[in-house]
Amino acid sequence: MNKVLQFILILILVLVAFVGILVLVEPVDVTVKRTILINAAKDSVSEQVILFKNWSNWSPWHRKDTSMHVSFTGTDGQPGSSYRWTDDEFKLGEGEVKNLSGNDSELNYNLGLTKPASIDANGTMTINKVAKGVIKVTWTLTKHTPYPLNALQLFVNVDKMIGGDFEAGLTNLKSFVEAHNPPPPLFEIVEMDYPGHMFQGFRETIPMTGILRYFNEKRPRMEKDLKDKINGKLTGIFYTWDTANKETEMAAVYPVADTTLLLKEATFIIIPPAKSIMAQQKGGYSKSVMIHTAISKYIADKHLKQDVVIEEYISGPPQEPDSNKWITNIYYLLK
Repeated sequence: MNKVLQFILILILVLVAFVGILVLVEPVDVTVKRTILINAAKDSVSEQVILFKNWSNWSPWHRKDTSMHVSFTGTDGQPGSSYRWTDDEFKLGEGEVKNLSGNDSELNYNLGLTKPASIDANGTMTINKVAKGVIKVTWTLTKHTPYPLNALQLFVNVDKMIGGDFEAGLTNLKSFVEAHNPPPPLFEIVEMDYPGHMFQGFRETIPMTGILRYFNEKRPRMEKDLKDKINGKLTGIFYTWDTANKETEMAAVYPVADTTLLLKEATFIIIPPAKSIMAQQKGGYSKSVMIHTAISKYIADKHLKQDVVIEEYISGPPQEPDSNKWITNIYYLLK
């Protein structure tokens, strides 16, 4: 009998020690976190997240059964408002999300699940712009379990319980917002009258890869010799674009106020007013291929006849080191 009691005592001590180790090892706070990128304007994402009335558009719980009972309390979008659901037939359980605080960039909430499991936790949904037309939404939930109950987390995986719903909800949110609120276009193609200009500068056939170098060589000389005769922005005029030989006949020029020839080996170029297809490029020159391709397609689709191409450099190097602030007006003159 003594051996049996001794064994039981040892077993109890081992279990106590095991629980003690779990208490020390298992964290008291467990965080579930999921993130997604959405191609849309920030306002269109914020209104879906902050206003509970819109959660039925993407909520992972509502999507599982659209017939479940949903109710709201308080002033939607304000602290104290809540979104509650109940569903017995499909066993989605009962739960409530309550607005603790928020603005157009963040919703701090409390999630209370009563069925099928009891969970009370706080979380945050953040809405951040990471690029033009790209919004990052991060959904987090942190569950606090005090000592010694934190040992039970070895047997209850909160991330597994909630993480899948968060992933589904963010995917639903992305699909809904992008379908109903497409991102603004990166540029707009318009038909307009090109005013015409008198230019002075240099015209040559050069390799396509040497365009930037050509401008860098000619620009300082033009600015030095033309001085107060300059009547506008640095401009590139492109007469040909030979992709087979990878060369272009082009001119690096400035608009000038009169016909006084001040540049040795330079030429005058007069571009009369003309109808044109125009788009404004914002940012680095890597985007120019996309814009030129779009304008060319626009002209082809409308069965128009293209003449010379003009790039007017409103801002750019070397005066503006930040390429995000570069602006180029691109004109395709029409015959």
